[in-house]
Amino acid sequence: MGRSSRRKQERRNYHDMVGNTGIVAAIRRIESQCTSTWPSWIESLDFVRAGRGHNGIPDWPDWCIVPMGLINNLLRAQIHWDESQASDFLLPDDMDVTVTSWVAAIYAWRQGKGIYYFDETLAEALLETEGTDALPTEALMHLPEWGICVVVPQRLQPLLGCSAFLAHLEWDFWGHWRELHVTFVTLNREGFQWSGPGPLCLESDTLSQAIDGSVRFYLGKDAERFHYNWSEQTMNEQVAVRSDSKRKAYQPILALLAYLGSTRADIADPSNRPVMKSDRKRHEATAGAIKSYEVGYRIGAQLRKGGCARDGGLERDGGADKTVAPHMRRAHWHHYWTGPKSNPNQRELIVRWVHPILVGGKDTIPTVRRVVGDTSGVPA
Repeated sequence: MGRSSRRKQERRNYHDMVGNTGIVAAIRRIESQCTSTWPSWIESLDFVRAGRGHNGIPDWPDWCIVPMGLINNLLRAQIHWDESQASDFLLPDDMDVTVTSWVAAIYAWRQGKGIYYFDETLAEALLETEGTDALPTEALMHLPEWGICVVVPQRLQPLLGCSAFLAHLEWDFWGHWRELHVTFVTLNREGFQWSGPGPLCLESDTLSQAIDGSVRFYLGKDAERFHYNWSEQTMNEQVAVRSDSKRKAYQPILALLAYLGSTRADIADPSNRPVMKSDRKRHEATAGAIKSYEVGYRIGAQLRKGGCARDGGLERDGGADKTVAPHMRRAHWHHYWTGPKSNPNQRELIVRWVHPILVGGKDTIPTVRRVVGDTSGVPA
């Protein structure tokens, strides 16, 4: 077997055409249903987005493509903009939330049409990494596109409960806060099913606090809506139970999304062009055909060989070097802030996933040989 053939075989399920076709078909079907119901929905949202902050169209933060509150009003008005709607953002009912969420997810995704295939070994390592929920919520504000579709490796689908998921950032008009919205796509014999774990408010400091805060807020809204007369103790007990459930649903997703937005993430496209730091304008400018991105091709191959990196085994203790027994240092997240503390708007969060490191052992770094002309991968 030649080097090129071995390299293609090493990619392992990156281009599972059966799953890819089914996921794309599911997205296209919802998109088609939206077009049948609201023939001009895409053009109308494009118009509103282009006129943000002008001619009676309200303004919103740059990182949100179009807020769901505005999308909901446009859907209610059959995608006909009226300046009188600018100050009339109603809280939709549950069915409207579901429909609006689908429309928002697809509209955000279709700007770049990127589908991200995680290497199974890397995905498992990310899910096993401790401390994901301790990351700042800012870590999720750097997704590579307005909306992304992540294909879940087959072995991890029972854990996440879906075949793929769409993710995008949302600005809540009613509360003026940031949210992460995730839509599950589950393929089955009948075709597909759409669902989701509910929005995650990103106004807390850490992802763990965001999960607890989101549960408490929406549980409070349910208590008010259904006239639950809960004591503070009962509310706290309900929050604890539901936070645990929401944390189990969200933690795997947060780990994958945090990696996609991290510095030096191992992402490459099939045309062998490197994918750099998040640049939504570049993705949008080249939007057209569906694009597939491989996540973790290089680092996944290294993990399967038994180690990503090697430390010489020397550690300092009070200024003196000492040799330690060979051991594997577990994967972990590393983050820090850059920029002047006096100007929060210029501060930037740098997040890196530090892979498992072999300390004091034999060098087991595999050699990944490339075919002549191949320039895939993310430059160091």
